[in-house]
Amino acid sequence: MSRMALSHCTVAAWGALKGCATVHFAMPSLVESYRMASPSFGKRRQLAAIFTALLLLDGCEKSLPTAPAELTTGIVIYQDANFLGPSAHITEDITDLEKFRGPCERSDGDSVTESWDDCVSSVRVAPGWRATLYEDPNFKGWAADVGEENVANYQLTRGPCSHDTFNDCASSVRVFRR
Repeated sequence: MSRMALSHCTVAAWGALKGCATVHFAMPSLVESYRMASPSFGKRRQLAAIFTALLLLDGCEKSLPTAPAELTTGIVIYQDANFLGPSAHITEDITDLEKFRGPCERSDGDSVTESWDDCVSSVRVAPGWRATLYEDPNFKGWAADVGEENVANYQLTRGPCSHDTFNDCASSVRVFRR
């Protein structure tokens, strides 16, 4: 493989780690590099390169980091009660949890999305922090405040959603350092 092809492969791999825009930009260069490096770059290899690019792009939805071993900043949201199930560590405001890949599936008939929207059942809060979870995006609708006392089960917290609780109800989050 030529030096040019190797550099484009590195750019594509780095792009895959850093974000979608770089991968979109790098993939044509990657395919072109392979063509230049090997005159016999056939359709199978082209299709394989394109398929690989599509797989990389599928993971481009924003995601949140999981719960740290020791919570010292922000909050951790959990899909299930009692701090169980998939988790996400949040240290800054999120205007719309639907924009972040999460464990809850939602179908609109044509496609299925996985996000954290309406998916929070318990919350842990780091010492010196507090948070407000909102029913709707952009910090609107019913609000549930949580401080260092944590919330082990939103099924026991009154709210506007299923069974008059706040379980699986949050669509945006504000975090505050006291």
